[in-house]
Amino acid sequence: MVDLKKVLYVLFGFITGAMGALSFVLPRLSGLSASNRAGVLVALGVLLSLVLYAMIKLIMSGIIMELNEQMLAKKRSEDAARRVKSPVAAEARVIEKPPDPEVIDAMVAEKVARTITAKVAQVLAIFQKKGRLIDFLQEDISAFDDNQVGHAIRSIHKECKEAMTEYLSLEPIRKESEGSEITVEIGFDPSAIRITGNVSGDPPFKGILRHNGWRLAGTRLPEQNQNLVVIEPAEIEIL
Repeated sequence: MVDLKKVLYVLFGFITGAMGALSFVLPRLSGLSASNRAGVLVALGVLLSLVLYAMIKLIMSGIIMELNEQMLAKKRSEDAARRVKSPVAAEARVIEKPPDPEVIDAMVAEKVARTITAKVAQVLAIFQKKGRLIDFLQEDISAFDDNQVGHAIRSIHKECKEAMTEYLSLEPIRKESEGSEITVEIGFDPSAIRITGNVSGDPPFKGILRHNGWRLAGTRLPEQNQNLVVIEPAEIEIL
């Protein structure tokens, strides 16, 4: 904010100095011609006018700024007084307690569980639609001979493999050939590598790769309109 007192002091000093300068300059203009003397006086007048205009504008800006600040302060004081008197405003000032972190974690976990359940149901629905996999797994095949089961599996295998190729991307966890000797280093992921056989001590372990394992590298599942757990709707034929 502009210090008006200092500005006034500067303005007073400038005017005093200007008057002193004019008293010093004017006697030395007598030697000039009338036209040159008039030109010098006009230039000095313009210069003094510009400086005075700038100072006056600065003073007015400071005055307006102070008035605006006073009006804003008065308005804030009046608003504060109204909020104190108004019960509605007093209620509005009540700060709600933030939700319990445990409640938030539970809500997030529930949402994640619903999403995973919906995706699992979607994958099962794809295998059921393409290869009738659920029907086959739920069927009691103990009464059928190997030839009958083998014939059914061939068709289911073909359709389910096509569905898996279309919607899922799988990759082996270990790239070595099955039956080869490998070393399991310290810090291995137990969720990705299962150690069996004569296990003793700490890694590294040397063993034979019996299965490469699989991991899901990506999915191309279609978008769901809602989170459903229906794998295949019941079919009712109206007679």
